[in-house]
Amino acid sequence: MKQFIFSITTFLCFGIWVIFFITDSLLASATENSLQNSPYITIIKAWRHGETRANKENKLSGGGPDNALTELTDEGKKQAEKLGDLVVQGGVLDVIYTSDLNRALDTAGAVLRAFERNGVTIEQRLSKQLREILHGQFELSDGKVRTESGIARICAALDADKQQLTSEEELTDKFRFWKIHPLVSNENIVPEDIVDVEDYIQRGEARPETNYQLWQRVNQEFIRIAQENLGRTVGVSTHGGCIATLLEGLNKNPKGVYLPPHYNGKEIKIDDKVIIPAATKVENCALIFFKYDSRNGGTLEVYNPETDQES
Repeated sequence: MKQFIFSITTFLCFGIWVIFFITDSLLASATENSLQNSPYITIIKAWRHGETRANKENKLSGGGPDNALTELTDEGKKQAEKLGDLVVQGGVLDVIYTSDLNRALDTAGAVLRAFERNGVTIEQRLSKQLREILHGQFELSDGKVRTESGIARICAALDADKQQLTSEEELTDKFRFWKIHPLVSNENIVPEDIVDVEDYIQRGEARPETNYQLWQRVNQEFIRIAQENLGRTVGVSTHGGCIATLLEGLNKNPKGVYLPPHYNGKEIKIDDKVIIPAATKVENCALIFFKYDSRNGGTLEVYNPETDQES
C-alpha cells in the first residue's frame, strides 16, 4: 500500500512539473509573439560570425578586405551550422541583414540553410556599415599590441588624468571625447565621428577607426534597420567588436554617454566605483537579442525573450 501511494505521489509530482514546464514555455512564447506582433517594436537577433584563422592566431581582423586568415575554419563552419539550428528554434525571421565580409556572409548562409531545411526562404540584405572596426594600416597586426604597447600609453594617460581630475563627472567628460585607438595617437585617427565604410574603402584610408566611432556607426545602423522593420523580427550577422561595442554603449554611465572600454581587461575605478569598464567579449556565433521600441523617441535595448514583456 505504501509503495502504491508513493508511486501515485511520484506520478502526480511529475505531472505537475510537466504542466509547469509547458505552461512556462507557452508563456515565454506568447510574450515573444506579442512583442513581435507589435507595430511599434522590432526584435533584432544578432550574432557574431564563426571562428576564423585570424581569431585562432590572435590577429586584428577588422573591417579590411577578405583574405585566407579571415575565412571560417572547419570549427567555425560547425559553429555556424549549430547557430542556424538555434536560430530556427526561436522562430521565423522576416529578413537577415549581414556584413558584406565573407565570415559574416558564410555564417548567415548557415542560418539561411537551416531555415530552408524547414521549408522557409528568407531575404538577405548586405550592409557595409555592419563591418568590424576598421583597423586601417593595423589590419591583421598581432593582437598583443592591444594589451602591451598601446595599453601602456593609455594607462599612463589615465594615471595623469587621475592626478588632474578628481570627480567622476570630469573623468566621464574626458573619456567621452577622448577618441583614441589602442594603437595610435589622437592625431592619426579618422577625423569624422561616424565613418562611412564605403567612403573609407574607396579612398584607401590607412588611419584606424576608434571604438567610440564604431559604437556610433553600429548604433546608427541597428536603429536604421529597426526603423525599417517595425513589427518584424530580423537577424543581423555581424562581428564581435560591433556587438560588444553596442552592448557597452547600452550599458551607459550616469551621464548617459558611451565610454571606450579599457583593453587590458580591467576596469578603471575611482573610490571603488567603475568609471571605465573592461572590454566586452563576444564569443564566436554568440546570439544576442535586442529590442527597438519606436515610442517615446525610439529606444534600443538588450532583450530577454523569457522575461521581458511588452509595456
